[in-house]
Amino acid sequence: MFSGGSKLFPSTKSILDEKFTDIELQDITVEDIIQKLEIANE
Repeated sequence: MFSGGSKLFPSTKSILDEKFTDIELQDITVEDIIQKLEIANE
């Protein structure tokens, strides 16, 4: 996945595996990931 993410969000890898399986992570910005995490946590 991407380095450092799991340190900030322990569940980031599993969230990314569920939400971004068909998306190339290189094209996702940090803001996009934060927004997805915020939506997932609501």
